[in-house]
Amino acid sequence: MDDGSEPTAHILLYRHGEIAGGCFHVCCAGSDVDLSPEGITTSLTIIQHLLRQQVRLVVTSPLRRASFVGKISNRRHGIPHEPLSDLRERHLGVWERQSWEQIAERYKLLLQAFREQPHTTDIPEAERPPAFQERVERGWDTLVEYARRNGPIGVVGHYIWNRVALEEVLGFSGVARELHPGDLAEIDVSGRKPSIVGIHSHLDLQETA
Repeated sequence: MDDGSEPTAHILLYRHGEIAGGCFHVCCAGSDVDLSPEGITTSLTIIQHLLRQQVRLVVTSPLRRASFVGKISNRRHGIPHEPLSDLRERHLGVWERQSWEQIAERYKLLLQAFREQPHTTDIPEAERPPAFQERVERGWDTLVEYARRNGPIGVVGHYIWNRVALEEVLGFSGVARELHPGDLAEIDVSGRKPSIVGIHSHLDLQETA
């Protein structure tokens, strides 16, 4: 995309950087929390990668840990930023702001099911699975429209949202389960059937920064 050729309808879908408190220690799926220092560093690496890919638009979840990339891209580099409510992570109800250790003690079997199917497991007071699936589908359709209209776009989302978009909406089975904070899935949506261009670790992005 950065070789001078005609822009193509690519979506660069990133997972946001690590949150304060650590993604792997506290459940903050639908909660609006800040990035950790490491998460900020990862986000700045994402921005440099977006610049090299000459994206025309940055679309993010409105939650702070994702929107940081869009706001800084716009403020420092003039790339248009659009926060999109449909990209918000699934709210996990009574699990929010609890440590995963506490959740494991009280909801052992439910947590086991969640780890396999985080988008279909019913959790007390959480966003219901059908509503979440519908929201992801609606959000993905919006992203495809933006990419086809603008050329390559950068998108910063969340673990469960990205996983549902890649595996359930697009049918790319298994590709999202090991995506860590800052990792990238690049999808070509220029044709009738989307295709995966590549899956990249955030460490790969750092090496080419």
